[in-house]
Amino acid sequence: MYSVLHIILFRLRQMLKEPSNIILLFVMPIVFSLIFGSFALDGGGEPPKAVIVAENCELCGELSGLIAKNPSFTWEYQSEEEARTLVAERKVVAAIVVEPQPYERIQAGEAPYRVIMNEPTEDYIVLSQFVRGIINMVLMQHEVVRDTGEAGLVQVPHSINATPLIELQQQSYQAYLLKGEDQARKASQSTRAIGFTIMFLMFTLSGTAAVIYNERKDFTWQRLRTTAATFSQIIWGYIGSFWVLGWLQFAVMLLFIYIVYGSTWGLYLVPFVSLMIFMVVAFSMMLVTLIKSKKQAEALSSIIVVSTCMLGGVYWPLDIVPDMMQKIALVIPQYWMMQGMSDVALNITDWSIMWKPWLILSIYSILCLTVAIRKLSKEQ
Repeated sequence: MYSVLHIILFRLRQMLKEPSNIILLFVMPIVFSLIFGSFALDGGGEPPKAVIVAENCELCGELSGLIAKNPSFTWEYQSEEEARTLVAERKVVAAIVVEPQPYERIQAGEAPYRVIMNEPTEDYIVLSQFVRGIINMVLMQHEVVRDTGEAGLVQVPHSINATPLIELQQQSYQAYLLKGEDQARKASQSTRAIGFTIMFLMFTLSGTAAVIYNERKDFTWQRLRTTAATFSQIIWGYIGSFWVLGWLQFAVMLLFIYIVYGSTWGLYLVPFVSLMIFMVVAFSMMLVTLIKSKKQAEALSSIIVVSTCMLGGVYWPLDIVPDMMQKIALVIPQYWMMQGMSDVALNITDWSIMWKPWLILSIYSILCLTVAIRKLSKEQ
């Protein structure tokens, strides 16, 4: 036990005296958390802009009013030529054109609107679905008032436009769990900040593979074997030093998140973070057995960490990526780290909900560590 503690303390002193490690462990996660946490705090800003094009007729005015009633967009009235220019320059999401002689089109069962768009962005998809809903409503209402002619049809959108909007009360699942939107927002910020901490933790600990490679190459491990330390004590000494280093980073980041965002964490914070760090350490030890040089270790760790963080939802929410990438994320450890930290931030204590991240990270830890210890023991 004394040998393990001695190795842990020695490795911690060696790693913490390097300025580059200090920057990677503490400075960079704080900087990234401030930047991207602020984005999460803003929550989007002003609604996106869209344009309406309509001729000067009574029905045209009422139909354009139905579109402009949507509060999710900032609406402008422009000529069709100016609207096309704004769409081409990507200054607006799209332009909604009320077709000339809309009553004749409605009588023929055709859409009274035409959309000018540049590319199918997320905002455009939302807008197009809304326009389709308006078209269907107008066509159905026309069947009801068909006998009254154009004057009767004008009264349908007129009565809707004259009715004030009713504010829809919304509550997110996070807000329901945390008893308030403010607490839910803080939980979201905290999880995103922790995501970048995970990334830099993996950079630091996977980078230690190069250090271990050099020490084995320079026969440092072999010299340690001449002391009272056994092979298992050496292995667990290195694992312990990396694990303590990871916890040191997380402790600093948790304190920073509490000071800046006022966020608190749930009951299972300590055990889940301990498991998460252990999984990263196990991966780093396995990486040691796969490399043949220091440069290879640095390149391989960078490629693996960056690509898996991208796929695992560390950089951005997975809701905005294609379904295929969401399915790939299910086999990425960072995805389950983020899921588990989200559960901790929401203070979920029901194991029927939160068991998956714990189980999957435990499996990854066991597999990586088993491969690492078997290969390292064969090389002794």
